[in-house]
Amino acid sequence: MKKVFLVFVFAVSFVLKAATVFGDDTAPLTNPKPIKQSSKQTSDISTEVASSRSSDMKIQTEAKQSTNTVGISLTPMVGGTIYQGRWNGHIRNNYTLGVAVELSIISHLSIEAEVGQGRYYISYSNYGHNFTQYTYGGSAKVYLTKGLVQTYLGGGVLGVTYQNMTYGIDSMTTYDRTVGAGQAIAGAEVALSNQVALGARGSYIVPMFNRPQVLSSGGYASRGYEEPAAMDTAMIRLMGTLKISL
Repeated sequence: MKKVFLVFVFAVSFVLKAATVFGDDTAPLTNPKPIKQSSKQTSDISTEVASSRSSDMKIQTEAKQSTNTVGISLTPMVGGTIYQGRWNGHIRNNYTLGVAVELSIISHLSIEAEVGQGRYYISYSNYGHNFTQYTYGGSAKVYLTKGLVQTYLGGGVLGVTYQNMTYGIDSMTTYDRTVGAGQAIAGAEVALSNQVALGARGSYIVPMFNRPQVLSSGGYASRGYEEPAAMDTAMIRLMGTLKISL
């Protein structure tokens, strides 16, 4: 009987011990304790995240600045040309069309190549006819403001080719003539989007080289030299523009 009691006590003790050990092994699986982080670790993580975000923003800003400062744009133009001096009331411009290709070098400086074509009617001494004018050349432009509204000044040279010119009422033939001119430009543009801007520009065109020979007798010019005198006259060109960034 005493042996049976000892065996019973040993069995109960074994069962209790086994239950205790089993409970200790399973407790972390059912109720895991949270891992505590020190304030230093939290601060380091926040610093790394902020630094990463700052680097991303810097890269995006640099990419945006690079896009805005260097690029090519195409600018169709339409408007009119006004001759100066005595020829103001004797040459009528029916239309002037043009297109310019602009290359931005740095943020506020660019170079531009342009071509244009206009149709005119000239009249004097009860005589008149149509002629066509072609312009082509290049300019440098300095932007005074950037952003929603862009303003600029510029200057360059143009070749001005006149087609279907005559030597007046006694002329039986026509001829072409190219005059070299200087050009001063001023304009403004309003951005409609990142790629499109609507604007206006004015230019003052002055004959400077390869000017035609003109004889004058106190009027517009001596007989037969009226149209060479017209080609040797300055003009103002006013154009509406639509700038498209490529």
